[in-house]
Amino acid sequence: MSFSILKSLKKNEEISYKNSYYPYLIVGSEFSSFKMLDFLRENCGDESVRLLTSHTVNSDDLCFAGMRPLRGKTNIELFQKIEPGIHLGEKLCQSVFYKDQKFRTFGGRAKPASMLDNEDFFTSESMPVDMNQLTPKSFTNPGDTIHECIVSKIIHKNESNSGKWQLYTKNNEILECDYLVFAEPLAKFLSLFSKTDSLEKKLIDACGAAGRRRGFAIHFTAPWKITDRLETLFIPQSLTYDWGHFIGEFLEFDQEKGVQEFSFFSLIDDENSSPAELSKKIRNLKRSIQRVFGEIRGEFSKDSKTSLIKEKIVFLDQVPSYFENDCDFDNLMWKTSDLFFIGAGSPIEKKYLEENNLDYNRAEISHLVRSMLSVSQITSKFNVEKKHFF
Repeated sequence: MSFSILKSLKKNEEISYKNSYYPYLIVGSEFSSFKMLDFLRENCGDESVRLLTSHTVNSDDLCFAGMRPLRGKTNIELFQKIEPGIHLGEKLCQSVFYKDQKFRTFGGRAKPASMLDNEDFFTSESMPVDMNQLTPKSFTNPGDTIHECIVSKIIHKNESNSGKWQLYTKNNEILECDYLVFAEPLAKFLSLFSKTDSLEKKLIDACGAAGRRRGFAIHFTAPWKITDRLETLFIPQSLTYDWGHFIGEFLEFDQEKGVQEFSFFSLIDDENSSPAELSKKIRNLKRSIQRVFGEIRGEFSKDSKTSLIKEKIVFLDQVPSYFENDCDFDNLMWKTSDLFFIGAGSPIEKKYLEENNLDYNRAEISHLVRSMLSVSQITSKFNVEKKHFF
């Protein structure tokens, strides 16, 4: 036996896993994750649940790329039904696109550059909503319920020795649970199984059909007023090629702090996600902003520490989009009473909408509202006395 093989065997022998058990595990850190954590903490206690997040939780986990997340007639009406006590803005905000050195409204004679998948949602009218009113308690006061780790593998309960779901982490842990709540992209869920034999074929097909698009957002803070425009802005990434848009929004100038904050985001393809390609796209974004807003021409420094405009870059593992395959999950997700999908990229059960007199086209339910409904459709099936679902 060669020395390299002996060394490999010795290395494998040295790996020891720390085992922990919690009745409920939530994977992922988006708005729905914290809403679910709130519910389980309140009904089952802090010791019964852990939220697994791959990074230190921050406000970007709740902000939907910095854009206003409440858009479109269906989403706005639904939001007002399920959250009647939340104050909304007084008027709708429009979306405009930049062409021939000026911003133009959608639906007019001028046509925008070609749209990429997932961009069209932001062309809809938006309703301002103060996300501070919606911030889950667990986000501001998590206690010991958030566990920072990277899940590397999932073992189905039917294949584990304990009869429970097993989640392996890169921290050399095995976390076991009775109920698994998954709040990350459905395609990622499948990728965490070394073999999917234990999963129902319909579930595999449904998860595989769900789309996934990554992106990045940059949050800027300028120490002066740049613009009065509060619409959602579409700036083409190229005047020659169909590269899609940089999509952004400005907040009102803060008189007290003397700053104006604004955010822009862009979709990225897996094949164009290398550090070099991302750096090139970020430089292009800054040039595009400078081209449109002459007030900040030359104010982006190559050294972020000396730049007058401060910036924070956030990479988005999944940019929410319209979810188009709800039907694939009908009568499927409810057969499995110990596996749940939540979030802006998760299915909504037709039966739940019917039982709650929510007569809406599911294909039009997206982003913030879909994230909220994905949680409430599950918590409505919880037996408080027995502390379990169904």
